[in-house]
Amino acid sequence: MSGDPSQEYFADGVSEVIVSALSRFHELLVIARGSSFAFKGKGLELDQIAARLGVRYLLNGSLRKAGNRVRVSVELIEAASGAQIWSDRYDRDLADVFELQDEVSRTVAAVIVPAVRGAEIERARRTPPASLSSYDLYLRALPHLWAATREDIPKAIDLLRQSLAQEPDRAPPWQRSRWP
Repeated sequence: MSGDPSQEYFADGVSEVIVSALSRFHELLVIARGSSFAFKGKGLELDQIAARLGVRYLLNGSLRKAGNRVRVSVELIEAASGAQIWSDRYDRDLADVFELQDEVSRTVAAVIVPAVRGAEIERARRTPPASLSSYDLYLRALPHLWAATREDIPKAIDLLRQSLAQEPDRAPPWQRSRWP
């Protein structure tokens, strides 16, 4: 969104480039630009938009321009709780519109995947053990794998085995497709 209606095209362009950059990550389910743009200006709450799109996280942003300067603010929100997972702002000279769009989209795309992964790991940690899905077990295993200590590796292996036992054909350790 832009505070200036005459700048909507620029905000839309930045959004389009960010959506395109994020869609390249196999870990993310990214809703097509046309579907997400359909909610622009509708006055819906974020949890309503997320429910209609079938997503857990929303990337929201704004763009303001003053003379030859532009400020792009972006935030990643967990829709159900409204919790802000990550945010940043980019202040740049408006010398080359396309370079600005590319720079902001690259930067946002680079931080979104780890931010979503971290939020998903925290969500899995809060999930009661009896309610853990194959994906949750996989997420709980990741920090143990990353720690790679003598104590952590057996924990990771146990969690990954549980994940595989729940869904042997779809379990995350065997598959590189998108997960919710």
